[in-house]
Amino acid sequence: MLMEIAIVKFFQGLSSGFADVFFWIVTKLGEETFFMFILLGIYLCYDKMFSVKYSMYYLLSVGINNLIKVVVGRPRPYVKSNEIVDRLHATGKSFPSGHTQGYFVQASTMFNELNKKNNNKKLKTLVSIILAVFGILLMISRMFWGQHYLSDVCVGMMFGLVLPFLFDWLLSFVPKKWKDAITPKRVFVFLGILSSVLFVLFLILELTVGFYSRKVYKFLGVFIAISLGYFVDNKWIRYESNQGWKIGCIKFILSICVVSLLYWVISLIVPIVTFVYFIVYLFLGLVCTILLPMLFKILFKEKVDSGKGNSK
Repeated sequence: MLMEIAIVKFFQGLSSGFADVFFWIVTKLGEETFFMFILLGIYLCYDKMFSVKYSMYYLLSVGINNLIKVVVGRPRPYVKSNEIVDRLHATGKSFPSGHTQGYFVQASTMFNELNKKNNNKKLKTLVSIILAVFGILLMISRMFWGQHYLSDVCVGMMFGLVLPFLFDWLLSFVPKKWKDAITPKRVFVFLGILSSVLFVLFLILELTVGFYSRKVYKFLGVFIAISLGYFVDNKWIRYESNQGWKIGCIKFILSICVVSLLYWVISLIVPIVTFVYFIVYLFLGLVCTILLPMLFKILFKEKVDSGKGNSK
């Protein structure tokens, strides 16, 4: 324990104007907002069904992480030691690191998909190095802010890397006829209904007992938007998301810029609190699943008409 406290103190000793800004940005890679931006990007620029798999793996990981934290009950470093400064406050327990596990679950799931769909070894090597570098920086950032010990982030990384393979292995036991019955339409109907029911439930809890979860409101807003966007797109827009990685990257960058700008403008106009998170993320999700597909269909019309899109 003394050694782990010394390690946290070492990283906190790196604090400077640049380091504070840098690690503040890096630590965002493990937060739910980053996950939802990537999720919307996958839905819009790559493949709709993979976006569902991506989100399910992430949410299952969050559930497992929270369960382990409750069972282990390890206090955060700044709670255990007066020598550690709480520089970026986080609630809950310390073991394992949720930010680290969440990042590596996403990274592992994306790399597994790349590994299945692309035979370019140089690209795979480059992507794996980039993901690993950002993952290590994220692990350091969690100690830099005084939120986790080295063992917290290492175990979080281990769970994040292993869980997607475990989920894939468990899915291999699902009978083929069940898999064939899981059509995109049924998936998005289920996702929309479940998210709507949960939103009503959490809204009632907030209005009656004052309980609310910012994360839950964000998730539900995005999931309902994706469900609505899928059916609007399937009936009227007919947008094809898979046009190759070059165009996909361009569309993803444009999407992130548009969503970030809109979020910044909204935050200046309206205080984002309680269920307003749901409204904001629902709006941003609808922009990504309805408005941007219409725009991209115009901008990349020739490429869409001549290429093969993903199945709806």
